[in-house]
Amino acid sequence: MIERLPGTLALTTVLALTAGCGGSTPSGFAPTPSASNPSPTTSSPTPTAVPTSTPTPTPSRPSGTPTSRAPVRLGEIVKIPDWTVQLIAVRDDATHAIIAASGGFVTPPQHRYALVTYEATYTGSHRSADVLNDLNWQLVPRHGAAIPAAGTSPPAVYAHWPTTTGRGGTVRFQVVFDVTASQLDGAVLRVGRIGSNFSSVHGDFQL
Repeated sequence: MIERLPGTLALTTVLALTAGCGGSTPSGFAPTPSASNPSPTTSSPTPTAVPTSTPTPTPSRPSGTPTSRAPVRLGEIVKIPDWTVQLIAVRDDATHAIIAASGGFVTPPQHRYALVTYEATYTGSHRSADVLNDLNWQLVPRHGAAIPAAGTSPPAVYAHWPTTTGRGGTVRFQVVFDVTASQLDGAVLRVGRIGSNFSSVHGDFQL
């Protein structure tokens, strides 16, 4: 025979049992989040910024800075302001030919006369130009200082070769150097504009 408890006693018994458990959640059940007991969250670590290096800008070449180009060979062309120049021939020892062309009026060289023949095409903006007024020549030996062109007139002067041309025109002329064989061997023949002192753009020919 089952003994039933009165209704009031049964309710009291249930409340007492609940209080005795301390309000704990049965095993296997997750607690319900509340304002006083928020659910734990997993925070991602803040990525560390990787420092980047700013590339150093390459300085631009200021205007008027001397320009150096690799020397070209016989028959090739170099460009300088208002002219393109081509080396046609180099005669190592033209002493006798130069003296003979002058009728014997040319002073004998200190060493020997080398004769350079070139062609120049005018590309400037004037109606005409003269190679004797515009072009400046020097010989740069492998060792030692640069050697300016000699003041001796080449055979082209006595043959009355023209030195003046118009825009787009070409003239052929010559220049003389008083040099030794060793100074000429492996030297660089340099052409620039008169008045520039070779401090601006120039062209080089490898001999």
